[in-house]
Amino acid sequence: MLPGHVQAGPEDTVGEDLRRGVGVTGEAGERRPLGHCDGAHSTVRRLAGISAHRTVHPYDVLSVDARIDAGPQQPWSHWGRDGMVLLLPFGDGRWRLVLYPYRQLATGGTPGAADDTGPAEELLRRITGRDLALGEVEWISHYRCEHRHAARYRHHRVVLAGDAAHVHPPTGGQGLNTGIADAMSLGWRLAAAVADPAHDRLLDAYAEERRRAACRVMRLTGAMLRFNATPALWGHALRVAGLGVARLPPVRRRLAAALAGLPGSGASTGARVRSGARAPDVPLLPTPRSPHRRLFEALRTGHHVHLLPVCGTPDPRAATSALPLLTVRTDAYRQAHVVRPDGHFL
Repeated sequence: MLPGHVQAGPEDTVGEDLRRGVGVTGEAGERRPLGHCDGAHSTVRRLAGISAHRTVHPYDVLSVDARIDAGPQQPWSHWGRDGMVLLLPFGDGRWRLVLYPYRQLATGGTPGAADDTGPAEELLRRITGRDLALGEVEWISHYRCEHRHAARYRHHRVVLAGDAAHVHPPTGGQGLNTGIADAMSLGWRLAAAVADPAHDRLLDAYAEERRRAACRVMRLTGAMLRFNATPALWGHALRVAGLGVARLPPVRRRLAAALAGLPGSGASTGARVRSGARAPDVPLLPTPRSPHRRLFEALRTGHHVHLLPVCGTPDPRAATSALPLLTVRTDAYRQAHVVRPDGHFL
C-alpha cells in the first residue's frame, strides 16, 4: 500500500468515503490510488461496496503438519476407496498431509485442535492400508474449500489485490503465486498513476488483466479439487482416466505450465507475441557493462525493457544511455518488443 490514510471516523462514514472514492489522501493532502491486500474477509472491499460471489464446495478436507518417521521419502499421493491423501515433505522430517475423505469425517472435536490426531491417523490407515503414526503435530485444520471472487478489482481509487480480490481452494498451491503476480502487476502501475494522473487508466488495465488471470486459476483449482475429492463412482472413473492421460508428454507439459502459473509462455519465441503475455527468459547479447545477462536479470531494475532484434553491430553507447527505458539486444525475436517490469509484454 502506498503512503496514505483514511481519515478516522465512524465506520459508516469511512465506508461512504470509500464508496465515493474520497477520503484517501497522501502526505501532502492529494488523493492517491491505493492497493489494498487485507485478506479474504477484506474490510476495505466491504466498505467500498464491492461484492464478492462466494461458493463453498461440499468436500471435507483435513490438513496436518506433523513428523512422520517411517513414511515415504518423497512426495506421495494415494487414492483409495475411502479417500485421497497427499504427502508433501518440508525437508526436515516434517510433512504436510492433505486428506480428502470420501465419507463423512468425524473430527471428534473442534476443527483445528492441534492435539487430536486420531481422525487423521484413522483416515490414513483406511486410505493407504498402512499404519503411519503422526508425531510432533504442529497444526491440524478441518475445513471445506471455497471460491470467493470480487465482482471488480477497482472502485475509484480503491484497487484490490491478493486474497481481498480472490480466494480459491489450495489445490495446486496457486494462492501465493497469484497474490505475488497481483503485486508485480499492480506495483509499477500504481507508481505510474501516482507520478502522473494521466496514467490512471493503467489501473483499469490491471483490474481487467488480473481478474482474467484469477478466473483461470479458479477454474484450475476447482477442477483439481473435484478431481481429488469427488467420492462418487464417476469421480473414481474420472481419476483413472485422468491419470492415464496425464502420462502423455504434451499433457504433462501443459499441466506443469498451468501449475507454475506460466500459461502461454515457453522457450519458443517464434510465435506471435500477444500483449499481456508472459515473456520467456531469453539471453541478451553481451555489452561492455553486462557480458552475460538474461532478460529477467534486466527486469530487476524495475524499468521497462526494450528488446531489439539483432540488426548490425550493437552500439556500446546504447548501454549507457538507455535509462529509464532499458534497451538491450537479443537474437530471440525478429522485431522489437517492450517488456513491462512484471515480465509481461506491453
